[in-house]
Amino acid sequence: MMADIKGDINTAMGYYGLFDRDGVHVTTNLYFAEEEITCNGDCIARYVGSWMDNLPDGRWASWMAGYEDSRRFGSRFNETYMKAFNLLIMLLPGTPVVYYGDEIKMIDLPDVTSPGPWSKTQIMRGLMQWENVTNGGFQTDASCDISGCNEPWIDVNKDFSQNNAMIQNTTAGSLLNFMKNLTRLRKENSFIIGEYHPTLYNENIFSFVREFDGEKGYLIAINFGQATETNDFTGTHSTIKTTATVELTTGNDVGYKVGSDISTESITLQSHQGIVVSWNYAAKEL
Repeated sequence: MMADIKGDINTAMGYYGLFDRDGVHVTTNLYFAEEEITCNGDCIARYVGSWMDNLPDGRWASWMAGYEDSRRFGSRFNETYMKAFNLLIMLLPGTPVVYYGDEIKMIDLPDVTSPGPWSKTQIMRGLMQWENVTNGGFQTDASCDISGCNEPWIDVNKDFSQNNAMIQNTTAGSLLNFMKNLTRLRKENSFIIGEYHPTLYNENIFSFVREFDGEKGYLIAINFGQATETNDFTGTHSTIKTTATVELTTGNDVGYKVGSDISTESITLQSHQGIVVSWNYAAKEL
């Protein structure tokens, strides 16, 4: 059971259960969905820490950047930042929740007059942009046998012919294909049930390790700041090896190729660039 909550962190955690009583399995995490200003490394550390540090024992976190009552993620941030943030929430422990269309950078509708906040007519609720056909492929005469149902209650955005799921699916480096690669990586046990260890963070960088005994270890390092920065990650967690294999990048990078080995003693990340590197399992000392 998931609860859609609005309130401070204490309110959110209360929904998991109080006074030795069970509550919901997951609460929505709406705190970043209202964010309008670019959040740097220190800001991300506070965002993640406020949730992880207050989560009751045995409970499951959630992460999200957009939902039905906020301006669209793609209208608040550029694509490079969206990739960086999605790299974060897809690989943190917990459940990432992606508002439909955020995986293809859908933006707010430009001209919508809403009768009120409870109306289904809102700027962030435009039709899903599937392909370059009538109504963006959301609805066609052939799929509709109810009189008048081929006239949607709201418009498709004007950019649907240039930005839709079909185009992004066939475009190398697109946000959609990046999300697909993230989804595949997330199936590894280290991400599904592995331990979480925050490592280096500062004004620009936020990084963490995910690992599970008997499986690969992973370092996820992301530059949420504006300046390029180089760091040595080898001393930030005991299992990180000096040489690791590149598993995934956000794509806006120079010099890192998936499948290549790099030194974790010197990883350079440009603004809004993220990287995932792995090393083979090393048994922990008991």
